[in-house]
Amino acid sequence: MLDVTTIKLMAIGEEIKKIDKRTKGKLLNLYPNIDWEIIINLRNLIAHEYFEIDPQEIFLTVQNRVHPLLRTIEQMIENLKKNDT
Repeated sequence: MLDVTTIKLMAIGEEIKKIDKRTKGKLLNLYPNIDWEIIINLRNLIAHEYFEIDPQEIFLTVQNRVHPLLRTIEQMIENLKKNDT
């Protein structure tokens, strides 16, 4: 489960990094309730220092941070759709 979870977290971090680059840092700044830098740093840790990962920290991250992130991303999508029309 740790391997699957960390790969998913790494993919999330990679996409957040791409979004930040594409929007030149403007979009993520509109949602300061999420520490985007931590997400990107976690992606880097998983990608480059996998054997240094603390399974307990991954568990706590999933337990405490994934749902707020999901809600924020859903809000971002909703706001972007409103601005598109």
